[in-house]
Amino acid sequence: KLYVNPNIPIAGFDEVNLPTYEGFYTQDVEIPQQVNFTREVFDNKIYQVGILKKTILFPQQTGRLTVEPFSMALLVQQQVKQRSFFDDFFNSFRTVKATISSKPVTVNVKDIPKSPADFMGGVGNFNITSGISSEDVTTNDAVTLKVTISGSGNIRLINTPKLQLPSDFEIYDPKSTDNVSATSSGVSGTKTIEYLFQPRFEGEYTIPAIQFTYFNPGTGSYETKSTSAYQLHVKKG
Repeated sequence: KLYVNPNIPIAGFDEVNLPTYEGFYTQDVEIPQQVNFTREVFDNKIYQVGILKKTILFPQQTGRLTVEPFSMALLVQQQVKQRSFFDDFFNSFRTVKATISSKPVTVNVKDIPKSPADFMGGVGNFNITSGISSEDVTTNDAVTLKVTISGSGNIRLINTPKLQLPSDFEIYDPKSTDNVSATSSGVSGTKTIEYLFQPRFEGEYTIPAIQFTYFNPGTGSYETKSTSAYQLHVKKG
């Protein structure tokens, strides 16, 4: 946030130096390009206050992490002292630079408890659903299993769960797509994973459920949710 005395005319910004986020994964919150100023009381004084930037930080290591200062130069219009009779008829101004800087911010990051084997790196509150393209196929048909992880938290940092299939299947690398939005309250959205495979032999097969374990900071514990299992009926093609 930028706090400006209402009596000081600001002509623009210059030399903007963004903070460094070493040790964090970041996601910017979309805000209007034009800074909208509103009045706010701070330290018993009235200021014009504008939001310059919003960024959500996900710490990637434990300990004391520091967000370095945000600095910028303001172009301020300053009235020039009148020196002659003719100056009485005109207002003379000059533009001067005023460099300002925020204070560094320190964050203390605690480690999460020892994680189970199926922990996929998700920290937040999530749900998982699934769907399959067909349960009645012939050999060498392409089958797609779509898994969707939804909720709020570090969705982009969640690892792709593994799908364990019998050796009778031709399995391709899964495709992952993120659809997330960042607001002042955090990051929320979905991660969709598509698993593509082909059965090579006829028979009855079980497409197993996928276990998804994440850490919920609200409860301070790991939680596990699961997709449905599917019965795949394969006829000879």
